[in-house]
Amino acid sequence: MKKRLSFAIAVLFSSAALSTPWLAADDAQLRHALQVLSNAGVTVTPSENFPLMWHQIHRQLLRVDVNDLSETELAAYDRLFNAANFARDGYTGGKLTLQNDTGYPQGFAQVERAKAHLELTREFQSEHYAARLVTNFRHDAVGALGGEGDTFSLEGTYLAARAGQWAVSLEQLPLWWSPSMTNDGLNTVSATPLQKVRLSGGGDSGVGRWDIQAFAGQSEDKLESINDRENGYGFRVALAPSEHWQYAVQWTRSDLVESKDSYAVSARVSLPAQLSAYGYLRREVYDDRSLDNNARVLGADYSFSAYGFMSKVFVERFSSDNVDYNAVGLSAFSGDGRGIDIRLSDNERKRGSVEAYYPFAGGRARIGLNAWKNPQDDNEFSAALSWEIRWQ
Repeated sequence: MKKRLSFAIAVLFSSAALSTPWLAADDAQLRHALQVLSNAGVTVTPSENFPLMWHQIHRQLLRVDVNDLSETELAAYDRLFNAANFARDGYTGGKLTLQNDTGYPQGFAQVERAKAHLELTREFQSEHYAARLVTNFRHDAVGALGGEGDTFSLEGTYLAARAGQWAVSLEQLPLWWSPSMTNDGLNTVSATPLQKVRLSGGGDSGVGRWDIQAFAGQSEDKLESINDRENGYGFRVALAPSEHWQYAVQWTRSDLVESKDSYAVSARVSLPAQLSAYGYLRREVYDDRSLDNNARVLGADYSFSAYGFMSKVFVERFSSDNVDYNAVGLSAFSGDGRGIDIRLSDNERKRGSVEAYYPFAGGRARIGLNAWKNPQDDNEFSAALSWEIRWQ
């Protein structure tokens, strides 16, 4: 009972993904929990399409016998189950982030782009409709397509209607269409989520569980040098034929000065003992064919529990016609909101980050330290501090 209560408390310290119709692309802990259950065959769901609809996860969790789960699987189950229940109601929340530099490259669930950022959130839920209003005030921010300054935006806002296995939304939510921890698979230019219309759905079929997403949208800001916005489009179909593997195919298009179409296929294979391997292949086709590019990702991750922490180690290799790099990471989170997330990569900017999480003043605090090389090959460092709170 004590273990269950600790995991219920952890839900209060998770990201804003928890109270939406979807498991969103801004919570590395919930993504890890879903991967743990997928690796074990507890759930059979495409787990690399974000946002991912909650209903197809929750229905499977209701059928699980927790007595059959290992310690690692039970930690993942409790985290996901409580998060799915929490998603039925709206919430009010706030988050304040301060950092001294905005130049650090971003990965999954690393989205800060300003030296000071205040985020205020109010979400509403009903049986068939959901809405979230997020107001963002940023000081000394890096814009969606370049430029800096003080900005106001509604990034994270959505209005959604749900019917059965399907949902349609007007939104500015981040997408992540890739098994990688460093590359989102979208291949769009904008650094912030597009303002878009998105259709999403998922369910069962004779060949496995499926997830479909499609979107059409436009960047929030104009690219200063050309005074124009990016138009983006995409379609992704993912399938999990069994508990041992899943795959997806997708197409995205970016229209700006130079338009490009990207075609990709990805796969994730679950191996024994919470070990999994994944891969991603992408072909980029430009209007100017001399710019065409091929990209590949190969990676593996391993999950385990130790000293009350659910932990994950990953390693991956990204290569393309233009750049190659390796990335490794370690994360560990406990049921009471404590955690650490370490990531390193050896691309041209040779970056590294360490983030620590701890419950504080009724919310959750994060302290982050980052180091990287700038384009002039100089060493740069940044420190970040954030605090988040929410209530229902």
